Amino acid sequence: MSTVAAAASSRARQRAKHYRHQAAAARQAAAQAAKQARLWGSGKLPTLPGPAWLQTADEGDCFAVAVDWRPGALPTGPGRNAVEAAMAAVSLLSAQLSPQGVASDEG
Repeated sequence: MSTVAAAASSRARQRAKHYRHQAAAARQAAAQAAKQARLWGSGKLPTLPGPAWLQTADEGDCFAVAVDWRPGALPTGPGRNAVEAAMAAVSLLSAQLSPQGVASDEG
């Protein structure tokens, strides 16, 4: 086999490997999206985002459950989504409430 043919063959194998990896990643993303769609379609809410160390079996005492948007306070849309994403990013939505206030490691 000539050097040119060997190089072309090698590049073709590398491209094929690259596209196989891309296809596997796309299949994995599609499976995750389908799982999320089934969850949302069932009417259940996804688990609240929080820090990795937070392990709560009951979300009934979380801040997100205790509060709701006041009608007209912030219309549904990108602005509201951004505010909710910011609250989720700092784990405010999953903060646990107790009769004394927000629960923490110190009590």
